Amino acid sequence: MTSYLILILIAQVLIGWKIFFPRYRIILVSPIYRNTETKELGCWANLSMKIPFVPYPGLVLHARDGGIYKISSVEWDRSARIFRCDVFYDTPIYTDNEGYEHIKKNIVDWKWTVREVPPGHILKNWKEE
Repeated sequence: MTSYLILILIAQVLIGWKIFFPRYRIILVSPIYRNTETKELGCWANLSMKIPFVPYPGLVLHARDGGIYKISSVEWDRSARIFRCDVFYDTPIYTDNEGYEHIKKNIVDWKWTVREVPPGHILKNWKEE
């Protein structure tokens, strides 16, 4: 009987933990430019993580890798049950392939996944933050 009560208490604690401390899955999405002057896109970078609350535009995340990311927009993907968050960060100005490759290498070292796009792709929705 005592072990049955202990199991019930443990179950209630676990259920309560899930209710009061939920974990929301988010994917941070950021463009990486080949050329920041012409806004030529090189690749998209994605980082998956969990946070204890619903993300919102303007939220600044301090990641374990030392990166600081400001969420500019949030979308909910109902089928995947995940928040997609576009992030903004200060990008150094570079116009050569060496600068792009350096940024891309750092992103990969920080555990982001990278999806390349064909050369010459200019982002049409570019806006100054």
